[in-house]
Amino acid sequence: MKQDNKNQNTVAGTIHAKGDHKPAKKLLLSIGSIIILILAAVSFIFLPAMVQRLGKELPAFGYFDGEPIKYENGSYFAQMVQYYNELAKMQGQSSEQNMYYIFNSAFNSAVLNTAFTHEVAKTKYIVPQSKVDEMMLPYFSDINGNYSPKKFNDTPQAERIRIRDQVENALIYQRYYDDLLGAEPEGASPVYGLKTSSKEIPFIKQMASKERSFQLAVFNTEDYPKSEAAIFGREHADLFTKYDLSIITAETVGEAESILRQLKANEIVFDDAVTSLSVKYYSGDDGKLTNNYQYQIKNILSSEDDLAAVTALEPGSLSEIIQTSNGYSIFRGDGVAVQATNFDEQEMQDVVYKYMTVYETGRIEDYYIAHATDFIAAATADSFEAASIEMNVKTAELPSFPLNYNNNALLASLPISSVPEVNGAQTNEKFLQTAFSLSENELSEPIVLGKNVVVLRMTAEQAADDDTVNLLDGNYTTNVVNFDSMALQSAVMSDPRFENNFFSVFFDYFMSTN
Repeated sequence: MKQDNKNQNTVAGTIHAKGDHKPAKKLLLSIGSIIILILAAVSFIFLPAMVQRLGKELPAFGYFDGEPIKYENGSYFAQMVQYYNELAKMQGQSSEQNMYYIFNSAFNSAVLNTAFTHEVAKTKYIVPQSKVDEMMLPYFSDINGNYSPKKFNDTPQAERIRIRDQVENALIYQRYYDDLLGAEPEGASPVYGLKTSSKEIPFIKQMASKERSFQLAVFNTEDYPKSEAAIFGREHADLFTKYDLSIITAETVGEAESILRQLKANEIVFDDAVTSLSVKYYSGDDGKLTNNYQYQIKNILSSEDDLAAVTALEPGSLSEIIQTSNGYSIFRGDGVAVQATNFDEQEMQDVVYKYMTVYETGRIEDYYIAHATDFIAAATADSFEAASIEMNVKTAELPSFPLNYNNNALLASLPISSVPEVNGAQTNEKFLQTAFSLSENELSEPIVLGKNVVVLRMTAEQAADDDTVNLLDGNYTTNVVNFDSMALQSAVMSDPRFENNFFSVFFDYFMSTN
């Protein structure tokens, strides 16, 4: 016992000097649901081999508040690289093939460690040596969990120093995380950090307790009849007038003015100016305007007032300088405009339909809303099934799900993978509000959902099975802590003090063929 006390005191009081990094076993320190992996057993074989192969010193992959985050022997970044490298090996994956993932994951860990350390340092917090001792004891314990003086004495002094340094670093990390998000003492609420209401889990369980299933009538807007597109084309024929124009575009108004002055003075011909002076945002090498329907020309002009000037150009005439979406342009009339009249031909109908899918989606949706309304009338008069057969309407079965906006991981998800017709419904408030307001067998009004217009029929409401509801008890804390952890990482990565050079450094030094 006396020997034990002596060695306990040695752990507590003598391991303070810095030492070299040597191999030892891993230390796992649990902080909430975050596992802070301290690589006490880092051989650093991977790192020197990589650096030696590169033959050059690596710059910092990033900075936090001016502190460089470097990949070098002994750094936290290097330890995390080693950890993710070993993790890849355990999963049967090649280090070389997963190098980007390994380094990116390690870099993110190093950024968080640096940020947390900076924040704690501002408070002048010092890790209690008694706490360090407590966390080190498992290293020097036997298989029964009892402190082993022999194991302590057999561990080189430098190794004990290194372990102590890493434990202190982990406890600093833990101090920041716990203060911000709250520790998780067994069977108790956190003393500090975020709190969870005692009513929160019952509330979430109540949300999960009721599920509804539905039938859907689906009207795909991509099936819009080309004959309807032809009708729109005839009503708006000017939009599809085709103009024969060439164009020169310069980056600045000064450059464009110089080109126009040379053209007017016959110091340069238009085709040569296209070749040597135009940036060709809107043309090929020949200078011909690529997208030359009226609506396409209007789209590249900064001011609609310039449309009349461009479309009125006679063959051989030049426009003044016209500001376009990219740069400043000079248009030249090359031929006579061709009015669109052939709307009965599929090629023209395709042009109109393409236009409508971008600029007239409301008209397409209105067409199917009208058809969906007719379907509702027919289904009300007869039945959902009969109306779908009579009107040749596609239907789908939507399995039961709870009211769950954005498919929150705490609840069962809306099954969008098995019923792609409702993709996007998880964030469509009108869809969810309508779905959970219907009575059994009631039909909804038409709902626009992405590329579809749908009609819902609520077929059943039932209680979720006990396993689904009870699963919340087991997963709730883990999921909430994961949400908090992701939010914290996002906050650090978007901090203005963080400079992220990872992508450029990694590809310049690890992926370059030079």
